Amino acid sequence: MDHPPALSVDGFEIHFATNHLGHSMLIRKLLPTLLATVKKPGADVRIVILTSVGWRVRPSDGVTYNTLKTKQENGLASLYRYGQSKLANLVYAKELARRYPGITTVSVHPGTVATDLVLKLRPLQRRIVYISQFVQGKRVLTEAEGALNPLWAAAGADKKRLENGGYYEPVGVLGKLDAVATDVKFARQLWEYTQEVLDKSE
Repeated sequence: MDHPPALSVDGFEIHFATNHLGHSMLIRKLLPTLLATVKKPGADVRIVILTSVGWRVRPSDGVTYNTLKTKQENGLASLYRYGQSKLANLVYAKELARRYPGITTVSVHPGTVATDLVLKLRPLQRRIVYISQFVQGKRVLTEAEGALNPLWAAAGADKKRLENGGYYEPVGVLGKLDAVATDVKFARQLWEYTQEVLDKSE
């Protein structure tokens, strides 16, 4: 989240490469097995993508595709680079749900968790995180508490309770999305861009 501008080995902005492209490649590799499993009696196949409430802090158009092969130092703060990668997680989950309705795909925000992501922020940024949680009537969670929402979505929730393509905040609360996060055209564009990148990486 507070990573300095950098590129992945493949030449993509580091947040987007790590948080979105890497996850998408793993899903692609597992998809044949997941689709075969869906056909079995009583199958309950799920994909849970870890996102963050940080998806709300991102460029206004969602993802700046034209600069993804740069460090995005042109005015995009670290939080915006992180936010666009987390928006991509959320939107990709929605698109997976549309394309593969037999698989229950959701994205989850674990909460603001006291991991190195928060603890190693600069002092002012860390204070802002803690104050923002307090103002919202929330608190920074322990690592064990941060695992609850992903675990709930993966194994605890009855499949009938999950909205395919839904975004869940802790624990099991369907989150509110804005116009960009629910834009089907944007989701399709992200899907096509991602597949094109993955095709070149295989």
